[in-house]
Amino acid sequence: MLHHHHDGPSATGSAGAPPVLTALVVDDSFAARARITVLLQLGGWRVHQAVGTEDALRLAALTEPDLVVTDMVMRNGHGATLMRRLREQGSTARFLVVAARRTHQTLALASGAGALACLAKPVDPRLFVDVMRGMAPAAAPTPSAGPVRAATPDEVG
Repeated sequence: MLHHHHDGPSATGSAGAPPVLTALVVDDSFAARARITVLLQLGGWRVHQAVGTEDALRLAALTEPDLVVTDMVMRNGHGATLMRRLREQGSTARFLVVAARRTHQTLALASGAGALACLAKPVDPRLFVDVMRGMAPAAAPTPSAGPVRAATPDEVG
């Protein structure tokens, strides 16, 4: 057999990186989690779901996700708190925020906690795919990519 898949680090740059990326979707709404989970699974991600901050922190410690998609305001915690605690826990995941109302405060909180983007709920599938493409490991953005921009122009009253 010529198939030696396990000899030495993979050629993807990071040694021994698993080919399947893992995502953690955090939202207290089942429908919202399901919507994002399906979009991620279509993109080939392995997806875990959590309903709140504590649940998410426990799962993240076990699964070490590459991506965390979190709602901002949940019954069981806040997205900004979750992102900060994940960083304290040593998580290297990229953060994506979804929010029912993208106010300037929400965007500032998301950005301050390290989110790469803040998408409006319900998530637009095409927009989500575009954002995910931008976050693909092959085109990893440098950490100093500047402040988070709203993914669509905000109408200013």
